[in-house]
Amino acid sequence: MTAADAEGRLLPLLTPIMAAQGFEVVQQRGPDSGFDYVGAAAPGSGQEGLLGVDYKHLNRPVGISEIDRIIGLAGRTAVGRLVFVSRSGFTASAQQRALQNPVAVELLTPNDLLALARSVASAGGEPGHRIAALIRGVSAEMAKIVARNPDALNDLEWRDLERMVTVVLDGLGFEAELTPASKDGGKDIILTLHTESGIATYIVELKHWRSGKRVGENSVRDFVNVVAREHRDGGLFLSTHGFAEKAFESLTEIEKTTVRFGGKTKVVNLCRSFARVGAQLWLPDDPGRAELLLSDTIAT
Repeated sequence: MTAADAEGRLLPLLTPIMAAQGFEVVQQRGPDSGFDYVGAAAPGSGQEGLLGVDYKHLNRPVGISEIDRIIGLAGRTAVGRLVFVSRSGFTASAQQRALQNPVAVELLTPNDLLALARSVASAGGEPGHRIAALIRGVSAEMAKIVARNPDALNDLEWRDLERMVTVVLDGLGFEAELTPASKDGGKDIILTLHTESGIATYIVELKHWRSGKRVGENSVRDFVNVVAREHRDGGLFLSTHGFAEKAFESLTEIEKTTVRFGGKTKVVNLCRSFARVGAQLWLPDDPGRAELLLSDTIAT
């Protein structure tokens, strides 16, 4: 993605976030416009002055010189609040300079923007619906990227992965519900599949530990217990870094028929199936959806 493409995609995400804070944001045009985006205080919002937003599409963290540039630009305009978005983060000196400046300077990464978007969405109301739609769109794009480049999984945070897999499974014909992060009860996603023979429900648990740690026996046992206790038709446990050598030793033969386990390959294959459906190259039937969910997995 080019810097221009990224700037264009940033505006739909910024607009509801800043609207929730009382600013109406527009994209600036022309080489002499200064900031990439400018926000004016919305009538009745209680805000005053202008908001300036700048975006950097660099392959390195933004340094102190870039911070000094936008601070200087704010000093020559009526902008009283600055937001700097960098896809590669900021150096320690840049963060320190932002803290020392009398004009409020917020330093954000794309992940920070997503976190703000989730916060606005959870607050409800019409802007929340727009944010939720944007997050779904971002998750769908993530799935397409992972389908092309499996190593992109390494760049996702755990909640981003959960959101992405939820969108993927929903796109494959399941009713997919992402559970609240702090109260999932051992299940990240609840799946419902309507077929001619009735309704089947499944639960999905995901582990995406950035440390590379593998899932052990206790986590496997807890998941199997949840599937049994809730009388689900099946369960799928996905761990991007795999499972420990003895993770499945305590499972009975009956338990082994109701749960499946998959790793990075399973996640990537789901994303590839999602991309094929999105490109109208393939559409699974009802039995095919259930088979797709459990294929490429470990039947212990």
